[in-house]
Amino acid sequence: KNLIIKSLNFFVVLIFLLLVSSGLILLYGNYFYEKGINLKNNGNLAEAEIAFKKSIFLNSNSDYLRELGIISYSRAINMAGAEREALLNQALKISQKIIKYDSYNSLNYELAGRIYLAQGNLSEAEKNFQDAIRLNKFNPRHYISFAILLINEGRKEEAKELISKILSYYPEEVVNNKKMYIMPNQEVT
Repeated sequence: KNLIIKSLNFFVVLIFLLLVSSGLILLYGNYFYEKGINLKNNGNLAEAEIAFKKSIFLNSNSDYLRELGIISYSRAINMAGAEREALLNQALKISQKIIKYDSYNSLNYELAGRIYLAQGNLSEAEKNFQDAIRLNKFNPRHYISFAILLINEGRKEEAKELISKILSYYPEEVVNNKKMYIMPNQEVT
């Protein structure tokens, strides 16, 4: 009887420790994820990348990984040469990893498509943009990313059809709303 009580106490303590440690892991990951988001929003991409790396240290959450991939991609776009290629390759590895973990999230394919486009691998970029659209046909970002690829390839009629397709999913008053929000660091061409 005493052995049974000791065994139950051991299991209760073990379960308690497991719950506390998993809570601490989630708290640690979320703290650095939120810190990374704040740094990213303030334009400090290098420090945001460090924070996102810390957020996935104990918790490979696909949202955390995607943010790290986005940061690596964003930093690479503003660079040239070997450093750009290294960051794009890092971002591509991350995107491939999250596609394995979370193959039903269209944002993962859009990220991979953007990276392939930046690397000049247009066939893989197109495939990933198509997968993103297949998984979420109502996200205009996927269509815009794909349309940019088509325009850069000189396939302007296909790009027009693609944009017309996404516009057909929205009510006319939404399409006719000409108000545009421009962030301070954006430029309209």
